Amino acid sequence: MQTLLADPSLHLSAFPRAEAYSRLFSYMQILNVPTGGFSLIRNFPARDIKLMASTTNLLIDDRMHPALQFLFLEAVREINGKATFFSEHGEFPVFKNTGFPESPVALHYEKNGSPLLDGLFPFLACRVD
Repeated sequence: MQTLLADPSLHLSAFPRAEAYSRLFSYMQILNVPTGGFSLIRNFPARDIKLMASTTNLLIDDRMHPALQFLFLEAVREINGKATFFSEHGEFPVFKNTGFPESPVALHYEKNGSPLLDGLFPFLACRVD
């Protein structure tokens, strides 16, 4: 992506109907790029523009053990929860209307974070025969 953005022949086009599309399709979102947002030296883009992007859905099989689901959500937050050019700190994972059924574990995680004991004891995978 950085190589593409450094290419002086690259030109971005605004998407004037971005707001309408993002309201019609829940998996689409608007990315606001301020003037000079990609390159202050080149002043690229030369004006504020709106781009469109699709969201990413993280799906977990409902047969996965709840403890593993919590660990998976923690890993996602640790890897992708940092602030970026297009997202605020802690914005991902976010639970929006995706059209998919929501996991009770994910709903609990969104509301309360990880279970209290996860911070006190290490996770040990136990196999019961």
